[in-house]
Amino acid sequence: MLFNCISVHPELDGLFAQSVSKLATELAKVMKLPTTDIQHIQQAALLCQIGLLGKEVHLFNTAFNDLNYEQQKAYVRQVDVAIMMLSPLPHLQPVIDIIQSQFEYFNGQGYPDMCVGKDIPVGARILFVARDFWRYRIGKISSKKFDAIEAKAELNRHRGTKYDPDILDVLAKLDVLHETLPDDGSKVLAEVKVGMELSKDIYNEKYVLMLAEGHIFTEATIVKLKQYERNHKEQLRIFVTA
Repeated sequence: MLFNCISVHPELDGLFAQSVSKLATELAKVMKLPTTDIQHIQQAALLCQIGLLGKEVHLFNTAFNDLNYEQQKAYVRQVDVAIMMLSPLPHLQPVIDIIQSQFEYFNGQGYPDMCVGKDIPVGARILFVARDFWRYRIGKISSKKFDAIEAKAELNRHRGTKYDPDILDVLAKLDVLHETLPDDGSKVLAEVKVGMELSKDIYNEKYVLMLAEGHIFTEATIVKLKQYERNHKEQLRIFVTA
């Protein structure tokens, strides 16, 4: 039920959460953690974005490195919102602990408690790696989208500062070269044809409405969107019915 709040939100990505959960679960299994711990990690990964439901849209529609300092702080403090949302569910406390600590840096410079190294829950250390692997892949840390090898390299640049070296070593053993996000049904502009009907509003990365649901694509519409993508170096996600 809680995951549905994320998956139906128009600007959050349930497919992203599923991919993070899958990778976090694989890491935990290779590390031979107890079954109960693996289940908690799997759940926490599915819910890792839940605190964004209380944040302004531009915080999660903009690559983290493109946010200013105050915006980056606000983004990380999504965990405070998550705790408020989940605190009435005491049976989820192990999951809550993982979500709360997902931005703790291995060197103690993270949020919220500045925990160091192995004092950070292992589930949170795993989630941090799995989540940011996929954030690099889809352009949510840097606006560039990295392939799997590049994403691993970026994580290793922060080895021992942000990320647990032991977990990065486990990630290095996993075959993630061909992992992609599940298909969400969206199209790139080159696939859109005259006469297709827009089934979801098109927003740009700054959450400006580009076209409203129900628009029937014309040659002029497609040309304008192509010009926008070229000028802004941005790829729009487009959902259509034939």
